[in-house]
Amino acid sequence: MSPILGVVKDYHFQDLDKAIEPITFYMTKDLPLTYAYVKVGSTNMANSFEAVERAYRKLEPNADFLGSFLDENVDRTFRREKSMALLITSGALIAIILSCIGLFAMSILVVTQRTKEIGIRKVIGASVANITFILTKDFLILVLLAFLIASPIAWWFLKQWLENYEYRIGLSWVFFATAGVLAVAIAFLTIGTRTIKAALANPVKSLRDE
Repeated sequence: MSPILGVVKDYHFQDLDKAIEPITFYMTKDLPLTYAYVKVGSTNMANSFEAVERAYRKLEPNADFLGSFLDENVDRTFRREKSMALLITSGALIAIILSCIGLFAMSILVVTQRTKEIGIRKVIGASVANITFILTKDFLILVLLAFLIASPIAWWFLKQWLENYEYRIGLSWVFFATAGVLAVAIAFLTIGTRTIKAALANPVKSLRDE
């Protein structure tokens, strides 16, 4: 029996979708040297790498030196998750930008069609806030309706995706509520820039143009 020199904490040495399994590190003179871990300073990594390579070639002059940094090896293990996160983030940003462009174009069309109505409402005493609410409420209702339809679908897909991982977070309603609030806020900011400008316009000019 070999003596136990120490115990390390559990950590992922395989893909993240697998459970943490037992692993044993041992040293014996009967097996050839396969891996050697060298702790180096972080001030000059290039010189440290070359120094390790020179020392290795003195010990094993006939073997190829295949050196690499441990953080790079760990990064390769998590590359799939990072690529997926980048893909999801990029797709979400593109979808948000396209949605904002569509909402802004629709708000311009609606404001143009209701210019006379806006002027009449201002003449009879409607406030800027009231006119802005009238012009934006239909858009916000559509955004909320889209959110209510998309939330259960997104929850189901996320649940199926997380099932592939042994260790995963729970899908709290807070995530979806936050997403809904952000969607409404982005929609309001996109539409509000045009509707507020229309509400502040001179009603006499609007009616004269009509």
